[in-house]
Amino acid sequence: MNSNNPENLVFFIDGQELTSFSNDCQRQEHVGIAYEWEGENVVHLRFEPLPHSFGITHKVLFTKKPDNATDAPIIVCVADNGQATVLYRKTELSYEPNIIPAKSDLYSRNKGILELNILEQKRVLIIGLGSFGSQIGIELAKAGVGTFSLMDFDRVELHNLARHTATVNDLGRLKTDVIEQAIKGKNPYATVHKYPVNINDDVELL
Repeated sequence: MNSNNPENLVFFIDGQELTSFSNDCQRQEHVGIAYEWEGENVVHLRFEPLPHSFGITHKVLFTKKPDNATDAPIIVCVADNGQATVLYRKTELSYEPNIIPAKSDLYSRNKGILELNILEQKRVLIIGLGSFGSQIGIELAKAGVGTFSLMDFDRVELHNLARHTATVNDLGRLKTDVIEQAIKGKNPYATVHKYPVNINDDVELL
């Protein structure tokens, strides 16, 4: 890791992934991946690779047996009560990670305005993921809608960037993949079904 101030590093762990690992008696260790944003002192620790991410990556070992030998530069020690401690081998410093909360807490600010327990049961079909359709998907994800079906055969092109949610880094990618990532970024608990097809050729899908 390239931080000039390792004591100021901030780590984030997905709480749902951490709880699942902690409660799984069959798993004592798991090799995951760390995403570091260079120069920002921020590291996200994931059990599974993200579908499309930028930044510096490192190996991270999630373990219930912290004394085991490992060459991983980052070790996450998980106690019996589910508490996690991050060990950064380069400096031997330890950190208390920030836990990304469960969906009930993630959208707590919507309480009284939008009812999450209702929205998470809703299913949305979006046909066409241009500048308008892509924004609709992201806003509904922020509201807590639970299931999305995305339909668009097109890929991100240069002329899309002026009004689309996609970025330069998304050029050439399927719009269904780009918007799935954006939805998951806002609502990691959402289920996303992708249909990179032309609806005029596959009307039976409806």
